[in-house]
Amino acid sequence: MLLEITEPSCVITEIHQCFWTLTLEMLLAVVVLCDY
Repeated sequence: MLLEITEPSCVITEIHQCFWTLTLEMLLAVVVLCDY
């Protein structure tokens, strides 16, 4: 199965992208709440 064989680097980069996206969304939410 090709799905079972995945490079660790690809998985790590995906996790980092998700992490940064969540962090940016939280920062934007904080900025919007502070503006109000």
